[in-house]
Amino acid sequence: MGSASAIADGLVANIGAASVLGAENVSKNTYQKLESSASAACVVAWTRFSDQPAQFGAYSAQDIWQFRLQLYLRDTNDPVTLLNRTYTVPQAIIDSIKSDPTIQDTCIKLNNITATQNPGESVAIGGATWLHIPLTVEVVAAW
Repeated sequence: MGSASAIADGLVANIGAASVLGAENVSKNTYQKLESSASAACVVAWTRFSDQPAQFGAYSAQDIWQFRLQLYLRDTNDPVTLLNRTYTVPQAIIDSIKSDPTIQDTCIKLNNITATQNPGESVAIGGATWLHIPLTVEVVAAW
């Protein structure tokens, strides 16, 4: 199956094409999109690899790859809209990823997706305040 870079490229293409962000607001391993985005941006980075040993039964060893998606929502001084987007944008990204469980045929299957959000956690980047929501995507890269 695909390499970590190919899977990350598949995630970028998937999120950019099928979610509310648009391709111009999704990137791999660079935060430059934050400087040009008017509303939201997502950065995809490879974070962890684990090799699970062979187990008894029908399954053999699995290579599990974990990718960190850093979602940033720009604060536009409208707290109701920002709060609403903390629910709708991550869900749209999750739905987008789930719509293609092989991530453009770069992995065997999607294993797990998680998202967390700490209310009040924000960062100042490029003269704007951004609410940060990390998402994690795990895929089975090989049997």
